[in-house]
Amino acid sequence: MISDLVWIVGPCSMENEELYLETAGKLCELMEGREWYYKSSFDKANRTAIQGRRGPGLEEGLRFLQLARDKFPGIRLTTDVHETYQVRQLEGLVEVIQIPAFLCRQTDLLIECGKYFDIIHIKKGSGSAQRRPSILRARFVVRIPMLKSGSAREACIMDMRNWWLTLVLWKRCVTMETV
Repeated sequence: MISDLVWIVGPCSMENEELYLETAGKLCELMEGREWYYKSSFDKANRTAIQGRRGPGLEEGLRFLQLARDKFPGIRLTTDVHETYQVRQLEGLVEVIQIPAFLCRQTDLLIECGKYFDIIHIKKGSGSAQRRPSILRARFVVRIPMLKSGSAREACIMDMRNWWLTLVLWKRCVTMETV
């Protein structure tokens, strides 16, 4: 059995303040004794339908994150970012920053996250080879795990051959030299 399992749990999107905080409280109870991070997005900018709900946006999302931090001391938070200008504003509010699969090759975004966060959770894009994430290794001199996010035509699947990658969150080893 795996004893050092890391859980990343929470609703896909921050729907509203009440639900966000209620879910955080319930998860604090349910996940007691486990290593876990509460994850919810302030902006789901990569929706498949243009009319899909995206979340409250950055300003409200920052407020929600601070409320959770104040109400549940010790809670560890994570969220994803889509733009470089969002990264620094999340410093101090979240312990882990997540890069969505669609953005896993965005050099400027990855470098900006590396400036402010020790842990960067990069979801693996469907076009990225699992064994050879060379585009990332060429830009970061550190091995960064990538969570398999799907690749079968239009269906999003979890490739269970790569399950171990979801358990690992690597600390950055600093040198983020670009090639």
